[in-house]
Amino acid sequence: MARKKGADEVVDVVIDNGNGNTEAVKITDSGRNVYTSFSSMRAEVSGDDFDDDFLKTLQSQFDYADWNGSRYTYGSYCLGLRDVVIDRHQGVGRYGNPTQQFLIDVACAKLKIGGGEKVKLTVLIPPGHFNDYRETIIDRLSRVVKDEDTNKVKYDPRKREIQLREDKNPRKFKFVSVQVRPELIGALLCFSIDPKGRLIESSELGGVWYALDGGMHTLDIIEVRSGALTVNNLGETTIANRGIYTMILSNVLRQVKALSPHFSILTEDHLDAVLRKGMETGGLFSDQSDWTLHFGVTVDLKPIFKKWAQKYAEFIANQIVDGRLSNLKGIDGIVLFGGFSELVAPFLKQWYPADRIRVINEFESTSGVTPLSANMEGYARLSKVPEEVIRDLQVG
Repeated sequence: MARKKGADEVVDVVIDNGNGNTEAVKITDSGRNVYTSFSSMRAEVSGDDFDDDFLKTLQSQFDYADWNGSRYTYGSYCLGLRDVVIDRHQGVGRYGNPTQQFLIDVACAKLKIGGGEKVKLTVLIPPGHFNDYRETIIDRLSRVVKDEDTNKVKYDPRKREIQLREDKNPRKFKFVSVQVRPELIGALLCFSIDPKGRLIESSELGGVWYALDGGMHTLDIIEVRSGALTVNNLGETTIANRGIYTMILSNVLRQVKALSPHFSILTEDHLDAVLRKGMETGGLFSDQSDWTLHFGVTVDLKPIFKKWAQKYAEFIANQIVDGRLSNLKGIDGIVLFGGFSELVAPFLKQWYPADRIRVINEFESTSGVTPLSANMEGYARLSKVPEEVIRDLQVG
């Protein structure tokens, strides 16, 4: 689909704030999509520098963004500052609120958007919250507020402006459309759409499968029958407070605080940074992975993380696999994705047939899809499907 270039360029952007990270992708015609990722946190700061060139070279630097008249640092930089209030993307009231809007705008800026481009924005949300909060997000990112007396526009949320630390001038862009799509389903699109937006036929989810998506705060589950979604009660697809934050990070924090008084002001966010470092360097079962916490004293947290990852897997086995899914009777298997998948999969594979508990990148057709970005990747692929093909599918 050809697009105009320059200030009138229309850019497709997909953003997922829900796994503790803000994952974002800018879809390009060349196929070389642009990605960015940072922790879904912000903290208001002054960002003052020494008024001296030499002293500036000695000052600790951190990223920040000027947004709506205030200056905020974001991502992991928040953890390096004391006496700041950290805003997190959490709670059901978070959808479309100022914190999420800030994270969305930072993501767009880090994707090098800001020369007057028109953005077609796709925001992801847990499927169980989709019907309740879809219109809230769209309204908060789209609704123009007019003065009752003059009928002139007082506020247009579609017009965005943000300036990152490295920017000489503010970045300006406009949301020409905002659509909200459910997580979990996005990852499943990867089985039927290739990276170039072409429909593919895959029998890998033939029969009856269940998709399980564990993020930072929620655990989503849905049945896939012969490639089609089975939804009897959309609200039951999302289990609140059963994500990584509650099931692993909060428990690890409680145990770590008992180790030393140095950890009295430690938060789940500090442990999330250790978790991500550990997974990026090999995971729970690698001798090379780094699970070291440096916080006054240094301690290796791998044994504690492994303990609570196993307990999370036990919860899934007891409550989901054995309980809700009757020990996989009549079910071909479970496909896992999201931030929890590589934490719980090794344990689940010990307790059930390994070929029936599979992470999304273990299938041939989705081998290049990372569990963390699977939902975002699916909707990025969908955006490349020609509109006439989508119309034909809807009619069919």
